[in-house]
Amino acid sequence: VLGKCGGYTSDIAAAIVWAAGGSVAGTPTNSNPARVLNLSLGAAGTCSQPYKDAIAEITARGAVIVAAPGNETGPVDEPGDCPGVLAVAGVRHNGVKVGYSSFGTEVGISAPAGSFVNSTGPCLYPILTTTNQGGYGTFGLGCAGTLGVPGNRAVQQPGSVPP
Repeated sequence: VLGKCGGYTSDIAAAIVWAAGGSVAGTPTNSNPARVLNLSLGAAGTCSQPYKDAIAEITARGAVIVAAPGNETGPVDEPGDCPGVLAVAGVRHNGVKVGYSSFGTEVGISAPAGSFVNSTGPCLYPILTTTNQGGYGTFGLGCAGTLGVPGNRAVQQPGSVPP
């Protein structure tokens, strides 16, 4: 949905509707709809109407969206601030919020994130992951690390997602 230069809100909204099994003009039917969607992305501002409409359709289908609150250390950004979204803040190795993670009442859960507490040298408490080039790099789990919460709940208690 997103390219190296970003993407349009309308494209993201259509993609998440399709991913959850909704109908999107010009696309084939998704025969394997997702029950939990990860949106590790964000935009400044409050929840826009395209997101509101898409999220309402997705939650009516019984799916849940996990989204980043933003990396601006301020108020929760779109789509993390949208009704029906589980926003995930980042925390350090010791449970304290990482400096860059946005926060607010919309945040429903926190997960490990990169903990760059030193001002020089390598990250003291990195979370490592593989890269497309076959190496490794640092990674903040945030949304991806939290997908197991609603996913596990959906398996154990069918019909219980969204939370």
